[in-house]
Amino acid sequence: MYVFGGCYTRDGSIIKYFNDLFWIKFSMTKKSEWKKISPKGVKPEPRHSHSSSMNGSNYMVIYAGQGIKRKCLNDMFMYNLKQNSWYIFELSLIMLGFKCNFMAIFRPRDMLTAILCIKENFYLLEDVRNADLVYPISSIYHLFN
Repeated sequence: MYVFGGCYTRDGSIIKYFNDLFWIKFSMTKKSEWKKISPKGVKPEPRHSHSSSMNGSNYMVIYAGQGIKRKCLNDMFMYNLKQNSWYIFELSLIMLGFKCNFMAIFRPRDMLTAILCIKENFYLLEDVRNADLVYPISSIYHLFN
């Protein structure tokens, strides 16, 4: 499992934001193994409350989140596991006004189509580069039937 970012809080206040990347191997019989990874390329800025998705065993995508001074971020990065490198996606998207505390699941084939869960509502985003292609989904059931 890969883990990116997060924050340290004390008494409900955020003290420090992180943009570290870790690989974690869980074990039921011995102590879990943590390894800090130092990728090449431009790292995403420190954040928490972002969305993260894996595309098979080769890529991890980080989208949006909340950065330093509670800034809602509107960016998307891809980590290539085989090349150990970060890549930034160029986006012109201002997605429904929500950029933190939500969930996004990206279609593995192109990483541009996503299903978003914001509070109790689901949306289909056909292309993350075009905010006009966002459609409400009345029920997640309709996606599978």
